[in-house]
Amino acid sequence: RQFAMGVAGFLLLCEALLCAAIIYKVPYTKIDWDAYMEQVATFLGGERDYAQIRGDTGPLVYPAGFLWAFSLLRWATGGGAVIAAQAAFAALYLATLAVVFGSYV
Repeated sequence: RQFAMGVAGFLLLCEALLCAAIIYKVPYTKIDWDAYMEQVATFLGGERDYAQIRGDTGPLVYPAGFLWAFSLLRWATGGGAVIAAQAAFAALYLATLAVVFGSYV
């Protein structure tokens, strides 16, 4: 069990380093993030009619939970800073991976 915990810890550390390298070295491609932030801004502005909530990629197609989650993410990243959001998603990924490793150990 101790060996498995060591391997899991090592793999988690490797994943964390890989996430950091990807965030800082791979150029960010704006695909959906800006559209999500536009949709969230419309929602936070008081709009509740889904037909009126749009972004660069078209109308909102996700459920209301998406708006609440990305509103929180927008707040946590200081208005939608991309690098902060990438770090938040990396942390969520690593936390999920830690739970998976823990279940295997």
